[in-house]
Amino acid sequence: MDLIMGTFADSCVESLSAEDLDLYDQLLEIPDPDLYNWVSGREDVPEEHLTAVMSMLLEHHVASNLTKSNAKAH
Repeated sequence: MDLIMGTFADSCVESLSAEDLDLYDQLLEIPDPDLYNWVSGREDVPEEHLTAVMSMLLEHHVASNLTKSNAKAH
């Protein structure tokens, strides 16, 4: 999870509002196994954690995986 959260932070944190930074901090408090299961699609994200920042994290993770897949294909 550190790699996923770290790349997300590197690419997105500077553009987050103060409210979104609070939401990001809340994500960091979630146990890694739960967060990983949500980000990997193994489990649905519970409604109470489905925030704008969680949506951004999910999109970031998918985009990162697509980039890696495309790089391997070439």
